[in-house]
Amino acid sequence: MNNKQYYTHSSKLVFKNKTMHTHARRIVFITISTFMLSCLNISSVYAQDYNRKELIKSLKTSLKAQKYSQADELLTKAMQQHKEAANDAELCNIHLNTVHHLAESENRKLFLNNKPDTTQYFKQIYRIYNIGLYCDSICNKPDKKGKINTKYTSNIQDKLLLYRNNLKSAGKFYYKKQKYDDAFKYIDMYLKTKDIPLITDTHHTSSQNKLNDSDSLGMYQLAVFSAYGAKDYKNAKKYINKALADTTHMSLLYQIGSKTYAELGDTIQALDYLYKGWREDPQKEYFYLTLIQYYNNHKQYNEALKIIDEQLDTDSLNIQLWYIKGKCHQCLEKYQEAVCSYERAIKINAEDAQSLSSLGNTYILMARQVFEKNTANVGTNEYRKARSQQNKLYNCAKTYLEKARAIVPDTPSLWLTDLSEVYYKLNKGKELKELERIKKKM
Repeated sequence: MNNKQYYTHSSKLVFKNKTMHTHARRIVFITISTFMLSCLNISSVYAQDYNRKELIKSLKTSLKAQKYSQADELLTKAMQQHKEAANDAELCNIHLNTVHHLAESENRKLFLNNKPDTTQYFKQIYRIYNIGLYCDSICNKPDKKGKINTKYTSNIQDKLLLYRNNLKSAGKFYYKKQKYDDAFKYIDMYLKTKDIPLITDTHHTSSQNKLNDSDSLGMYQLAVFSAYGAKDYKNAKKYINKALADTTHMSLLYQIGSKTYAELGDTIQALDYLYKGWREDPQKEYFYLTLIQYYNNHKQYNEALKIIDEQLDTDSLNIQLWYIKGKCHQCLEKYQEAVCSYERAIKINAEDAQSLSSLGNTYILMARQVFEKNTANVGTNEYRKARSQQNKLYNCAKTYLEKARAIVPDTPSLWLTDLSEVYYKLNKGKELKELERIKKKM
C-alpha cells in the first residue's frame, strides 16, 4: 500500500514536471516568435522600398486639405531617406510650392496682424531659395539622352523673384536687431544669387516679378558690416572689395578691411588697407596711428617717422604726434632730436605731463651716455668736464620731472622712478627720502 502510494505520488511528480516543462517550452516559443516578428516588422520598415505613388497620393491629400506643414514633413522625410525622392524634379517642385504656401500663410498673419511671426516668415523664404536652387540644379542635370528638364524653370524663377526683396528686408531686420549672423545669411543669399540665370534671365517670367537689383552696392556694404559684426572675418573679406565700389562709407570700410585682414593674419593686406584708408581720410587717427604703432612694434622707427612727418605737415599742432616722434627718436638714440620733439609738444601745451616726463627721461639717458663714455678717465680734466655736463643734464631732467609731478601728483608712474635717480645723482638726500616714503605707500 505504501509502495503504491509512493509510486502514485512519484508519478504525479513526474507528470507535474512534464506539464511544467511543456508550459515553459510554450512560453519560450511564444517569446521567440514575438521577438522574431518584431524584428521582421522593424526590418521591413527600414527595408521598405520607396513608393513614389503612395507618396504622391499622400501629398495630394495633404495639399487638398491645405495641410501644408504635413506635406512639407512628408517631402522632407522622403528626400532625406530616399535618394530617388531627393533627385526627383517633380517632387522638388511640389516641395517648393508647399513651402511657398507656408510662407504665404505667415505673410497673411503679418498682414492681418494675427499673432505674426516675422522670423518664421523669413525662415520659409530662405527655405524657398534653398529648395528652388536645389530644384534648378536637378533640372539642369542632363538625362540619359542628354536632355535638360526645363518644365519647372518658370515656376522656380517666379518663386525666387517673388520673394527677392524679402531677402533684403530680412537682412536689414536682423541687422537692426544686431543679430549679425542671421543678417549676413540672408544678405549673402541675396548677393550670391544676384547674377544667376534664374534671376537675370527672366524670359519665362511674368513682367510683374522682374526686379531691379540696382541697390546691390548698399547690400554689399551691409554684408560686410554684418559679417564683421559677427566676427566672421572670412565672410567680411568676401564682399569688402565690391562694397568699396560704393563711396558712401569708404573710410569705415577701409578700417574694417584692415582689421579683418589683421584678424586673418594677412599683414600685407592689412597694411594696404591702412594706407588706402589714410589716403582716403588723412585726418582719421585710426589709420596713421595704427600704421605708426605697427612700425614701432616692429622697431621700424624710420618708417614710423615718415608717416609722422607727413602727417605733421598738415597737422603741425598735433601734440600726440610730436610726443610719438620724440619716442621714435629716443628708440633710435637720437636724443637731441627727441628733445626737440618733446619741446614742440610742450610749446603747444605747457601742461602736457606726458611730454614733460619723457623730456626729463631723455635728459637722464643723455646724462648716462656722458657718464659711460668717461668712466675710464677719473681725475682728468675730461672727467671733470664730463661730470659737470652730466650734472647739468640731470638738473634739466629735474626741472621737467618736477613740473610733471606738479601737474599729475597722483600719477607717480610718470615721474617717481626717474626723479629718484635724479635726486640720487645730485645728492638730494632730503628729496630722495620723501620719494622713498611715497614708494612705500604704493
